Amino acid sequence: MHHDLSLYTHLALTVRPSGEPQTWRHWFVNIQTDGPVRSDLFQHRLPLPTSPSAANKWHTLHIPLSSFVLTNSGALSETQIGMMKNKVRTVGFSILGSERVQEESSSSEDDEEAVMDGAPGIPRDERRVEGPGMEGMYELGVRRVEAVRKEDDELV
Repeated sequence: MHHDLSLYTHLALTVRPSGEPQTWRHWFVNIQTDGPVRSDLFQHRLPLPTSPSAANKWHTLHIPLSSFVLTNSGALSETQIGMMKNKVRTVGFSILGSERVQEESSSSEDDEEAVMDGAPGIPRDERRVEGPGMEGMYELGVRRVEAVRKEDDELV
């Protein structure tokens, strides 16, 4: 099954960060398309608020589909190609970093469903971060993932 996002310009995400604020800058949104290379992912850093007062509050973020970059096996691809927006397979979330934060991909389910065009998504991830100088809980609640068409001056 594919999602056709070719008529849309942005992903609208309603998310709730919690855990230690220093881990929030490590969250990414991933889009997998039905391209020729299965290990290709289009990624964008999740622009979460950085203030500790943003913890446990829902935020709606708009990310332009055109700003996702192509990665392969976790590394930025030297050759950047446009996303096949008409053949989107999955939208997911990951927490990435250097040796300080291990790569994790969300896979747990919760009673709050993320929705993309009516399809169930991955709502929540809770893992333990361990590594030199960084340890603690990190968590991302996902209420909604939706493709939207917006002009740049309409964005909040």
